[in-house]
Amino acid sequence: MAKFHFRIPANEGVEEQLMPLRSTLGAALAAGAVVAGLAVSPAQAAHDDAREQAGRSTPASRTYNPNAPLGSADNPLIIGGQDQALLSSKQVKGLLESKRNRSAQAANGNTAQLASGCVIGAYWSNCNSVPNFGTINIATSLGSDHHEYITQQGWLYDSSQTYKTYMDRSSNGGASWQGQLGLVVNNRGWGDSIYDGPPYVSRGCLYSYTTNLVWCTGWH
Repeated sequence: MAKFHFRIPANEGVEEQLMPLRSTLGAALAAGAVVAGLAVSPAQAAHDDAREQAGRSTPASRTYNPNAPLGSADNPLIIGGQDQALLSSKQVKGLLESKRNRSAQAANGNTAQLASGCVIGAYWSNCNSVPNFGTINIATSLGSDHHEYITQQGWLYDSSQTYKTYMDRSSNGGASWQGQLGLVVNNRGWGDSIYDGPPYVSRGCLYSYTTNLVWCTGWH
């Protein structure tokens, strides 16, 4: 899996210290942050990790329920607005068309998008900060088939909380999805990349075991 690094906007402030930096100082800060995250609640983290690992071979299947509590598994809070929880046929068509265009460009050797966006080394990327909650970032790389493969990274701002990040993937615009793909528990590492070409759309999610809230990016 490709190793990604971040482009750091000038106004990141304190959050900048939490991101993997290219300098030696930044690398030390990032390593310290990871260690701090893992040291929060070792017994709880180990229990959660074992439980989640056991379910990896059979990813959870979910159905969107707008009447479920906001922030729950079937109605996660969506960065950018709840109108992105379930895509219209027009939105799905636009997303898939963009993916097909990028795939065609890659097949022709045109990788002009490489290293653009917020994640250095990614073909496409999107970084999101949720005030008073955490960060969830998603990024794609190109496979040998010229299609995109997507992965996630994230963390909570409250280092006393245990958390996880994962990808959801849907073939019907978010009406239902396979969840907890590329699962990462209680650390800031990137998850395993999953296929993100047509007919799929995918999103990255960040869940707190403490508050039982889940935030997700919009579908990509």
